[in-house]
This record gives sequence, structure tokens and C-alpha cells, in this order.
Amino acid sequence: SLSVILSDWRRMAVFDDVELAHDIAMMQAEVERCKAIVTSILMSAGEARGEAPVHTTLRRFIADVLEAARANHEGLSVALGASPARDSKIISDSALKQVFAALFDNAAEAGARRVELSTALDRADLTITVADDGRGFPQQILEKLGQPYQTTKATAGSGLGLFLLVNVLRTLGGSVQAANRVGGGSEVRLRLPLAALRPTVEAARG
Repeated sequence: SLSVILSDWRRMAVFDDVELAHDIAMMQAEVERCKAIVTSILMSAGEARGEAPVHTTLRRFIADVLEAARANHEGLSVALGASPARDSKIISDSALKQVFAALFDNAAEAGARRVELSTALDRADLTITVADDGRGFPQQILEKLGQPYQTTKATAGSGLGLFLLVNVLRTLGGSVQAANRVGGGSEVRLRLPLAALRPTVEAARG
């Protein structure tokens, strides 16, 4: 609510004053900081911040994921690989988007220069594969995928991205597979049941 109000204020002529605009910008930055802290706390519990779900389509969702990745990782080449000919209506939320943010963050931290996202769709499942050309996963990460605080980074609390990813997929009834690619890089394959992503009315129709 505060974030929405502050955004409205920034568009009002009464707040055109330079000092007021600066104060609003500071308040908005603090609101974002609070969001990040809450997200971190919930990630530690294997959950994600819940925000209003959005009705969208698979193609639109993937396009948004790629756009966000390009905006957050300027030095990373983000490409779309194979994708199904047909589209599908789905419901997206903040947790699902954070799954992909974690994957792109990990790729960038592993020194990847290119990441390719591919999708496949059958009658029951959506499969999304994210492959990169980075250093790959250390063996201990692969052996304990999804357990909290499994990381090679020095920062305390790091490694929660993969923990969040696995827990979100499990909550949706899906699964995660991770492996190092022959020749270098890593690959993460996400399987999601379409029934968990479809709007309620469509899911009921089958």
C-alpha cells in the first residue's frame, strides 16, 4: 500500500519540489528494502512473499522473465530456445517469478555469459530448461539440492535461491533437476503440472 501511495505522490504536481521529490524517493527505497528483508526471511523458511496472482499466458510470462533477466544482468546474453507452438493460459505470482530470478542470479554468479531458456508443453506438464555456459555447480550443491545454506559463496545466508526454487516447485507439485553440462556450464530443468498453473475454471474443465 505504501509503495502504491508513494508512486501516486511522485506523479502529483504538489510534490514537484526537489526536496520533497528526494524525500519520496528515499521513502520508496526504504519500502523496497523492507520488501527485500521480508522476502529474505520467508525464503529462509522455504517460502516466498505472496502477492496477487496475475492471469497471463505462458508466452507472456516467459517474455516477462527474459525481460527482467536482461534488465537485471546487463552483461548476460539471455536467449529463448525451443518453445511449443501452442500457448496456454496460466496464473503467475511473485513466487514463480522469484524462481527464475534465482536461476539467472546463480548463472551470473557462476560467470555465465549466455543463458538459454527453453520450454516444452505436453498434455499434463510444462517443462522449462535453463542452461548456461558458466562454471557449473559444485558437486556438493548437486548432492544436496534444495537444502538451505548449501553454497560456495562467502556471504552468510547465500544459497537460499535454490532452496526457494525447490520448495516453490514442490508446493506446486512439480520437480527440479540440476546437472552440469558436458563441455561446461549447468542446466536446471523445472517440471510443473499445468493443473497447478491454470486458472481455476479452466483447471476444472480439464
